[in-house]
Amino acid sequence: MGNPKLGALSWWRKWQKRDWVIAAIGFTIIILFSLTLLFHARNANHSSTFGGCSAINDSVPLTLLQRAKDTGAYFYNWNKVKIRYCDGASYAGHPESEFKNGTELYFRGQLIWEAIMDEFLSLGMSNAKQALLTGCSSGGLASLIHCDDFRDHLPKDATVKCAPDAGFFLDELDILGHATMRAYFADLVQLQCIFPQEIVKNVKTPVFIINSAYDAWQIPNVLVPEESDPQGDWRSCKSNIKECNSSQIETLQGFRNSMLEALSEFGKNEEGGMFINSCSAHCQTLSSDTWHSPNSPRINNKSIAEAVGDCKSKLHFNGEPKAWSIVLVEKMAEEGLVCLDGSLPGYHFQKGFGSGSNNWLLHLEGGAWCNSVESCNYRKGTALGSSKYMQQAYFDGILSRNSSQNPDFYNWNKVKIRYCDGASFAGHPESEFKNGTKLYFRGQLIWEAIMNEFLSLGMSNAKQALLTGCSAGGLATLIHCDEFRDHLPKDATVKCVPDAGFFLDELDILGHATMRAFYADVVKLQGVARSLNKNCVERIEPSECIFPQEIVKNVKTPVFIINSAYDSWQIQNVLVPNGSDPQGYWKSCRLNIKECNSSQIETLQGFRNSLLKALSEFGKNEEGGMFINSCYVHCQTLSSATWHSPNSPRINDKSIAESVGDWYFNRKVSKLIDCPYPCNPTCYANGMDLTSIL
Repeated sequence: MGNPKLGALSWWRKWQKRDWVIAAIGFTIIILFSLTLLFHARNANHSSTFGGCSAINDSVPLTLLQRAKDTGAYFYNWNKVKIRYCDGASYAGHPESEFKNGTELYFRGQLIWEAIMDEFLSLGMSNAKQALLTGCSSGGLASLIHCDDFRDHLPKDATVKCAPDAGFFLDELDILGHATMRAYFADLVQLQCIFPQEIVKNVKTPVFIINSAYDAWQIPNVLVPEESDPQGDWRSCKSNIKECNSSQIETLQGFRNSMLEALSEFGKNEEGGMFINSCSAHCQTLSSDTWHSPNSPRINNKSIAEAVGDCKSKLHFNGEPKAWSIVLVEKMAEEGLVCLDGSLPGYHFQKGFGSGSNNWLLHLEGGAWCNSVESCNYRKGTALGSSKYMQQAYFDGILSRNSSQNPDFYNWNKVKIRYCDGASFAGHPESEFKNGTKLYFRGQLIWEAIMNEFLSLGMSNAKQALLTGCSAGGLATLIHCDEFRDHLPKDATVKCVPDAGFFLDELDILGHATMRAFYADVVKLQGVARSLNKNCVERIEPSECIFPQEIVKNVKTPVFIINSAYDSWQIQNVLVPNGSDPQGYWKSCRLNIKECNSSQIETLQGFRNSLLKALSEFGKNEEGGMFINSCYVHCQTLSSATWHSPNSPRINDKSIAESVGDWYFNRKVSKLIDCPYPCNPTCYANGMDLTSIL
């Protein structure tokens, strides 16, 4: 029966009885939840933006309940209702939770939902032949929460389904490893029951999920909330996915893979459907531009409207996931081989096949270092210090199994070793504190244990092997290169490829040896000297021996160095570190090399010259190789965009992948040094002039 408190909907009752009879003959009702986003209303514009263009929306005037009248707002031949959102909990709040201390807040969402249902059942929906419940954003979440209840209110012979749009919010950690969304939802309801991944396990009514794998609301609010990015490194990327650099794209790919994994069980539902596209969008059913038009997003040449109409479509872009679950090495616990926080170390493994079955590629993850008790304590609360926060890994670039993206190494056994010690896999337990501080410096032991793990799993029979790593992992690659060689068969071809790991012992713009001082603290804190070359530490300070310029003097195994002459991380942390530019003179230049003025470019050219000088001795090594380009980037092997694609950076018309392949297989000498910025146009075809956060 109708709820008298909702008498403001009485304008519907003004229809003549004859009108309702006509409507009931072929009755179809869409109920649209119109919901503002959960929090941060500033992101509301995402719902009307697609492909960088503003969508033109059909505007329907708001009808206030107490002065309702027919607005004439009817669309193609279904009865449609747009229910306005005014409770703040996806129509699921209960009055029992209201404050009793005089605070005038009413939590009546569930009651509003029930009353609205009663209202429209009394107005003819009780005779519906077909019905669809849909909603956008937190309205999409509400569509899932109330889906079965919607079904139960309608005739048993009616076709009833639900289509949540942009409502599949992930229980995902942000870039600092914090469960921001879970904490937020925890304030609304009992933990986890509100996440769609859990809700769909129990919904009996057929559901069609519409979501972008790069949801434009979830990226800035779940993955990179404001407080997780105090330096603003993600600001441009969050506003426009086209502005993301290769490292940020890798993070976004990981987010996509998390969504596909969360949907994997639902994908087996025979009555369910989904449309998971790769557009940077949030809510795609409320604009004709994205719902159904000549230029709307398509998968397999189907628009969202066509896919929903087909009911059982299961479409997601780019088929096979490239993510691999983490493997925690349980037996390491007995030996105390643990991350900074005492959790188990881990890795991701992709088994080789065909001609690559006996070939091994090990990648050491990067992520800077910690040089103090405070910074290490902070780090242990993230994925860079604890496996508790580690997610599945995205394999792209040199880790890809796609032969067109990774022609020489696509079918090798590949291992991504997670980084959780803060000293480039080189810390020692003897340096741990004995005063009760719970920090474990076991990087060197983790490295050795991981090696033993894979030797026992078949790497002891390797025919070809490659050790690589990015950033701090690139430095670790150099530190452990000869040790890697010594573990493998004498007749195996073994080489090393450090990517963005050639950190310079260079003065900053104020003349301070910032990087040397930082490394000195890391070496002292975690006992790294024991992992460095003995001849070097006997001759000079250990803090100098950790710099690649010194390391390569003693490495016997063939090495191929990949580095930008304008490495974006080093520009921001070695040349112009925080504190060296209090007036913000370098602020724009640090973020985007195109914003540098002539004086700043001159300084950057000096930095390039220092890199080339540091590499001059290595350049005489007949077995060595290098690819030193002029792109403003940090780490180039982990994304197909920079590793090997039609638009990837090139020197002498060769991609990084082709150059490494020529060197590894002795096809051709590969020692390529790019001309100075801005001479190489291939650096900017994919936005490689933008900074990285690694």
